[in-house]
Amino acid sequence: MSNTVTEKKTHKMIPDKDKNTKDLISTLAEDLPPVRPLLPPAKRTALWSVVFLATMLLAVTVIKGFRHDLATVLTGTSFLAETFVLLLSGVLCLYAGFKLSVPDIRYNKIPFTTVWFVILLAVGANITLFLLSEPQHLYDEIEKYGIFHHCAVNLILLMAVPILIVFYLVKKSAPVLPLWTGYAVFLAIASFAAVMMRLVCGADGFAHLLIWHFLPAFGLSFLGLLAGITLLRW
Repeated sequence: MSNTVTEKKTHKMIPDKDKNTKDLISTLAEDLPPVRPLLPPAKRTALWSVVFLATMLLAVTVIKGFRHDLATVLTGTSFLAETFVLLLSGVLCLYAGFKLSVPDIRYNKIPFTTVWFVILLAVGANITLFLLSEPQHLYDEIEKYGIFHHCAVNLILLMAVPILIVFYLVKKSAPVLPLWTGYAVFLAIASFAAVMMRLVCGADGFAHLLIWHFLPAFGLSFLGLLAGITLLRW
């Protein structure tokens, strides 16, 4: 009997955590101005994928121009497949970045799986190009152009403005996973820029694509880890 009375008294002394939490949230939110809700990650991805690709296309059209044989290569199966894979990688990583940028304790495995899928896809593409390339061609590409080739420089320039925009967008979401978020959006923009470079550069050799297109795009994406930790902190 005494135990029952003690339990009742103890229960009365313990505050209702859920009620107190809700009261605290209500109190803190009383004086806050209304905030425009974010679009769902899928809609943000669709919108900003179009914006980034259109921006890059405009830059290429005005500044650089397209490869002279573009109409011909667009009929090739391998070129279309390569372009599709790069576009798909960019869209998937951008979705993962937008999904991870929103604080949520209910993160599922989809965004993480998406990023790892694109990473493995990129590694596989680079290994495939390496195996298809003649060793002499790899050596010639490096010897001929040195450390920087104009393709790598153009890739970086195409990424510059979209990277600033996408980091501004995800920072507004107050991400709690800055490392993953930074890497995902960086890899997305790098993939989009790689698509544009295939429309600009007329060299289709395996060695050239490996050294001056795919490796720079994949390598630059790792800067997203550093940028995420540095720029996406609260």
